[in-house]
Amino acid sequence: MQVKQWIGGFLMFSAVAFAEAEFSLPLKLLADSPGYVFMVPDVVYERAHYADLRDVRVFNALGDEVPMRLSKNLDQIKKTFSEVTLPIFSLNQSTQIPVNSKQVKTTWEGGLQRHTVDTSNIVKNYLLNQESERLDTILIDASSVLNEQAVALNLAWQFPIAGNRVFYVELKGSNDLSRWQVLQPKHKLVELDTGDRVVIENSIPLPGAAFEFYQLRFLDLPIPEVVAVRASMQYQAVNAEVKWSEVSDFQVVNSSDIGHTIAWELDGYYPVEAVKFNFDYKNLMADVQVYSKHSAQSTWRRVAKGAVYAVGTGEMSMFNNQLALYGNNHRYWKMTSQSAISTQWVDSISFAWRQHQIRFLAQGEGPYSLRFGQNLRNKPAISQWYQQLNPGLKQSLFSNQVAFAVFDKVEPMSESKEDVNSETHSSTWLFWGVLVLVLTGLLLMATQLLKEVADD
Repeated sequence: MQVKQWIGGFLMFSAVAFAEAEFSLPLKLLADSPGYVFMVPDVVYERAHYADLRDVRVFNALGDEVPMRLSKNLDQIKKTFSEVTLPIFSLNQSTQIPVNSKQVKTTWEGGLQRHTVDTSNIVKNYLLNQESERLDTILIDASSVLNEQAVALNLAWQFPIAGNRVFYVELKGSNDLSRWQVLQPKHKLVELDTGDRVVIENSIPLPGAAFEFYQLRFLDLPIPEVVAVRASMQYQAVNAEVKWSEVSDFQVVNSSDIGHTIAWELDGYYPVEAVKFNFDYKNLMADVQVYSKHSAQSTWRRVAKGAVYAVGTGEMSMFNNQLALYGNNHRYWKMTSQSAISTQWVDSISFAWRQHQIRFLAQGEGPYSLRFGQNLRNKPAISQWYQQLNPGLKQSLFSNQVAFAVFDKVEPMSESKEDVNSETHSSTWLFWGVLVLVLTGLLLMATQLLKEVADD
């Protein structure tokens, strides 16, 4: 029974390992690394057998499939932070407060440092109309960063007497200085000096929408002197990884029953995410709908609709020539428009698509090749190993020093074509030799077993 299982497993593995691919693209490894990563070239999308690239594999010189992982190249989001000092005001009426504009200014008079704060009239009137002294509360003017993405307020304070402290504050927000919303009912701040290091937790998160003004109230004694409040802003930069390719040809269809229609066919299976209609037409306004289908026999389904326009001039101009859609890899496309303007205003059509990335382990001897077009319907690529890697290895294990030895020529492969790689020939003969030996051994074992049964 164990022999049968071993033989069955061996035959299954060998059938996959030596399966003939329809196309082969040689890879050239330029670094000494256990793993490699590269972007799938355009020619694979043109000639792959399946739209989801399930037939794409990496093989070594012996014809063995090596572990690989295929994934889409996603957008990269880079976050940066900055700080802006905000004007702060005490609500104690006995304090002289110069109020004029929105910037914090520092001047020197002899050996004394003097802080002057300019702010708006709404803040000035609010400060002058306070009915009682509020020693435990300060007002923060955040109007200068209202349109920024402020994520926290960072405080700098000092106490009359040094010491380790844990104290609590309440934070409110307002846009008109009359209606206040509680943002942090009881937030903990910390200042600890252990001798070896100083621990300070001086940040107050800003949840939800931004406010023009904030009111900070200390809930316990003693009350520190707040010397500065800085707003921490977060900025996100998205590095879009989509590619734009132009449609090689399209046809304008004029028919009364379908309106103005433009039809085109892609030359491969591309994961399309947007369509762009390039034109040079003044004062254009057209409502369009985009349809797609997988094959010529499939049914059309709408994937996007919207307005394409170029209206106005100068600062009053508005322009839009593209529509985003839920990504698919259909080959057949059309755009319809019920506008009185004919669709002949379209000069060219482009589509946005996202490349895939392949990570593979260099197991066995090279040279390696990227093969695709083979009939692997029910067997996915060997990719479970990648999920078992820790985050550090997922980043450091793979080198991008991969080149395509024959980039402008994809070599077709078939059963009748003589393989130019002598090592592959040797591995094939070795496989059949081992298979003949195993089958001969099984035959001899079966013959011996039949004789023993007959003697009994």
